[in-house]
Amino acid sequence: DLLPHVLGESTEPPDQALAGEGQAPRAPRLRTVSSEGQAPRAPLLRALSSEGQAPRAPLLRALFWRQGHHQAVRHGDWKLTVSERETADGRETKRWLFNLASDPTEQQDLAAQMPDKVAELQSLLDDHNAAQPEPLWPSVLDGPQLIDKTEAENYVPGDEYIYWPN
Repeated sequence: DLLPHVLGESTEPPDQALAGEGQAPRAPRLRTVSSEGQAPRAPLLRALSSEGQAPRAPLLRALFWRQGHHQAVRHGDWKLTVSERETADGRETKRWLFNLASDPTEQQDLAAQMPDKVAELQSLLDDHNAAQPEPLWPSVLDGPQLIDKTEAENYVPGDEYIYWPN
């Protein structure tokens, strides 16, 4: 989360009611100008760049994303994306599982081959969702979004798509 990191860098303690935790490593506060006369890079910018850094360690805690019925959880090298929505025919659920270490562009869906990993990540997502308040302004419409196609490309029967909430 960006907000908790920014609040953590401020001079005032953050409001504890704000959920989230910064992702950038903690660094000592920087002076406005370095001894070489150059403005130092902010800790967040330094954390986001790879300049002078060793390879990043694996993610040890889960990260969550949620936009209406479209949600995702990342834990370690694994990412589970879930689209679960009500339709006229009942509930429609789609799940995609990716190993981001070997498939960073999310081209190989492993959900069918690894149901135990799907269940593990779904459990993390369910626990996270149970602790979240209901949205103050829920989605009012869904729009179809093709998977792995730009908006300039036309739908071809058989293309995979989801409905993305506003």
